[in-house]
This record gives sequence, C-alpha cells and structure tokens, in this order.
Amino acid sequence: SFSFSIQFMCLIQKQLSYFFNSATESGAVKVGTLGNSFSISLDTPILVPHSAKYATLHVPTAAVWNNSPNISAVIGNNKLYFSYQGTGYVIDIADGLYSVSNMDTLFNSFFVNNALPEDLFSISSNDSTQKILINFNYDDIIFDFTQADSCRDVLGFDSETFGPFASPSVQPATNVASFNRVVSYFIRTTLLSAGIPQNKTSSGIISDIPIHAAVGSLINHEPYHPIKSNVNELIGNPKQTFTFTLLDQLQRDVSTMGEEFSLSIVINYYVEV
Repeated sequence: SFSFSIQFMCLIQKQLSYFFNSATESGAVKVGTLGNSFSISLDTPILVPHSAKYATLHVPTAAVWNNSPNISAVIGNNKLYFSYQGTGYVIDIADGLYSVSNMDTLFNSFFVNNALPEDLFSISSNDSTQKILINFNYDDIIFDFTQADSCRDVLGFDSETFGPFASPSVQPATNVASFNRVVSYFIRTTLLSAGIPQNKTSSGIISDIPIHAAVGSLINHEPYHPIKSNVNELIGNPKQTFTFTLLDQLQRDVSTMGEEFSLSIVINYYVEV
C-alpha cells in the first residue's frame, strides 16, 4: 500500500498605492525649467518583496492642466514677420496656447499700438480644409516666413515669403494649420525601464492622458481600464528616488506654464501562500 498528498499553490494579490505631485511644498524637486519634470525621494523605498511572483503598475488617476503652449520662445516659433509699404514689423507672441481667434486678436492689438490700420490684415480658418485664410485688406503686405523663429509651423507655411496680393483678397496658407501641437499627454518615469511601448520603443511611459478639457482647464484623468505595465524588475529591488516627466504624444517636453500636475500609481503583486 502507499499514500500520497497533493499540495496546491495559492496566490494572493497585494497592493501598494501612492500619490505624487510636482509641488515643491509636497517634497518634489523640480527638474529643468519647464515645470514638467520632478524628482521624488521617498522616506521609505518602494519595495516589492523577493517572494513576489509577478508585479504590475498602473496609473488610476492623473490631473494635468491643458495649457501647454503651441507658441513659445522655447519651441522657437513666437514671432510673426511682415512688411507693409516697405516697412518691416515684428510681432512678438507671448508664450501661450493659441487658437486662430486668439492670434487674430493679438495681431489687431499690434496694429492699434503701432499706428497701423486696425484692419490691416486678419486671419480666419477654413474648417473644411484645415487651412488658415489670410485676409489682405491693404496692398503691399508681405509675410516673411523664412525666419527660423517665425510662427509658420502653426499657421501652415513653409520657409517662404507670402505676398504681396491685391486687396481686398483672401489667400489660403500653403499647408494645413498646426495649432494642435499637443494632442495628448504622456507621463514617463524612471521608476521602471520599459513601461508602455509607443510603436517599437519603450522608454518608461506609464500613462496616456487624452485632452478632454477646454484650454486653461484641468484634465482629470480616470481611465476605466488603465493600461498596466510589467514591473517584475521591482521585485526585490527597492526604489527610493525617481522622476516623473510630462511629455506630449511625440514624447517632446512640454511647459506647464507654472501649474502643477499630479498622479497616483498602484503596484499589484502576487505572493504564494
């Protein structure tokens, strides 16, 4: 006769939860000058025990202000160069997130402040073609988009001169406008090495935040099914100091215009009992 026993392995899920924000009052250390990156050094390291079998990380909530500029000195597109009746002018555009109507208002203010005709020219949009229309209300207006820091990318022009045209006339831009520089935000961290891949590369991205709030408003991101990242590298490997960085959909740095951003992270892991 003989006897035997069967042992069953049971896995129990454990969870670690954290809130992080970029405010220095909360212990964050700013990285760079754009406000989009901060470092955290925890009093107690994040530790997934050696006994863990599998670990994941996800971002259940995040809060980001929709105010990252599409025109700024850092981007290098904050000027409009034009001449009228042989005299050159330069409109300096303050850093900001502009719409077509915002820029048109700014140009009109420049005309008033510089003793030019209030209706010298104006811009509008053709929603069907996604192109800017420039309304030439006077003769002898020439735009110079060859300057490296001109706003040609936003308005939809190549490196070129545009004009003069007989007035009154309405002329379309060469290309589709590009006011939507930031379509969504990514959050990247040094807490892990891989994260969520974008196409063929992984660089620590842990969340994609679609823009669903008006300009200047707070995006409160609470995904129904947050994407999880494998963080088995954290098993038995404590992490005490790491950074979070806010990027756009092309993984370019963005400015937060002085506003703070925040996120929560949850680490799930399993232990055998």
